[in-house]
Amino acid sequence: MNMRRCLNILFRELNQEYITRVHMVDLRLGFQNGQIGSWREAPFSQLHSFVSQFVAAKQVDDVCSKLVKLGAVVFDNADKPVPVLEQLTWEEGGLNVKVGDVKPDRKGRFDPPSDTTSYRFRRGPLGQDEVDGVVLSEAKVIMQTGTLIADALLSPGEALDEYAMERQKADSEAATLANVHMEGTIVAEKVASARAQSVVDALNAIVEPDKRMKAYSEAFRPIVAEGDAVGIDT
Repeated sequence: MNMRRCLNILFRELNQEYITRVHMVDLRLGFQNGQIGSWREAPFSQLHSFVSQFVAAKQVDDVCSKLVKLGAVVFDNADKPVPVLEQLTWEEGGLNVKVGDVKPDRKGRFDPPSDTTSYRFRRGPLGQDEVDGVVLSEAKVIMQTGTLIADALLSPGEALDEYAMERQKADSEAATLANVHMEGTIVAEKVASARAQSVVDALNAIVEPDKRMKAYSEAFRPIVAEGDAVGIDT
């Protein structure tokens, strides 16, 4: 049994962490004039045709340029600007499309959509590598569970004082010596038994009865000491 070193019991509770992210994965256009049934909606790639329904023809390009500028950059949950639009340019014949970044001119004006150019929301994660689009907000909630884990850790520190340590050491040495003494006694008994057996075997090997009796009496005759007979314990 451990009586010297401290035994520490560590209890750990398992908790679950839930992370909720609100991320923007697309950009769409909408219009409403306050009347019932007036709501209209379209993807950003149809910017020019959508704006043409509600704006005068002379103002369409200017409004589209302003909308592209408004939607080109989105601020994420860390308040960092993230470009979210890319420009599509059709080559002659309309079979090949070139995808590039949206860049303003020197005056900060973006090119309006045309018959050969369009805009769309970028695909995949933007600004981070976990979810698609741009993360606008993130919330963490930690919920406790009913699961508990207990670990038994043996400390390197001593739990006994100097006297108790010496007493434990003495008890250990006494137990060791007792085991050694017991082992010596067992070995001595085995040697004595083997010696006696060898004498008996030698006597049994004598065929003539007279000689066997004589040898037996010489081997096991009593010893006389100060007039008293003392037997030999074999």
